Amino acid sequence: MEKRDLYFILAVTIIFVLAFSTYQLTGNASIGFCTETDDRLDYNITGTAKFENRDKIYTDYCFSELKVKEYYCLTELNLKTKIYQCPNGCQNGACVI
Repeated sequence: MEKRDLYFILAVTIIFVLAFSTYQLTGNASIGFCTETDDRLDYNITGTAKFENRDKIYTDYCFSELKVKEYYCLTELNLKTKIYQCPNGCQNGACVI
């Protein structure tokens, strides 16, 4: 492993530790658990995903005429996205069946 890689890992670790300790000291509520409406990776349904204690809602949408951008909860604390090529095209945030 190169010295540059070690510095990068060290910097990321320090940032994470500082952010977490500041978060703990402020007493702010946690972000809550990730929830979604379309059972993880269901490309045929327009769904939403969000964290319980946050107002921001992430809604699946057509990335192009043939691709959908799907929001899903990988774990209770981890929101992810995936772009999926729809075989019959995409409309209103879901693959055409």
